[in-house]
Amino acid sequence: MSSRLSSLLSCSILLAAPLAAQPAVDLGPLVGYYRPLGHFDPASVYVTSLPGSPSALSGVAWGGAARVALGRRFGAEGQLSVAGSTLPSAATPAGETPPTSARVLVLTAQAQYDVSPAPQRFRLWVGAGPGLVRHGGDAYAPYGTPVSLAGALGAAADVPLGARVRAAAGVDALLYAFDVAMPPALRGNPGSLQHGFRHDALVHVGLRWRPW
Repeated sequence: MSSRLSSLLSCSILLAAPLAAQPAVDLGPLVGYYRPLGHFDPASVYVTSLPGSPSALSGVAWGGAARVALGRRFGAEGQLSVAGSTLPSAATPAGETPPTSARVLVLTAQAQYDVSPAPQRFRLWVGAGPGLVRHGGDAYAPYGTPVSLAGALGAAADVPLGARVRAAAGVDALLYAFDVAMPPALRGNPGSLQHGFRHDALVHVGLRWRPW
């Protein structure tokens, strides 16, 4: 009998250890504000349907995020958001152009470390990793909706609202080289339609739900 009891206890310990070590997963929506900074380099050709400066692409961002907490201090987060804006009409020799829509999609994956002094009460994450930035909408569709590889830096905080729900807030910086190539009709001109090193900011808040 004691042998069976010992075997049962051993199996329980072996099964409980992996369950206790399972990572915690948080999922949820986010809303924020996307704000590109800086400027474009001078170009040989200017197109009125494209923004004259990165800040014209600023707008409300919507999306979602997923975080995996690995132990007490380490984690990883994936985040997807889309920001929309409307570029104003412009006067040209052929007449006034209509307003043009633009969208910027941001995808990031960051490794994170919790620097909070009290992880059991709240989390304060700092992170870094790769990202993708896609420019689209009517403004960029004629030029191939360029996709840029970015470096992402982030800081975020979250606090529990209950057993499975947390409130989250954060800010991310995106660093990347941006280039919109000349279309075939303008290939005789040097350079690019838009070019420059971009540094964009995304401030966001949201909720996180822990499904298990």
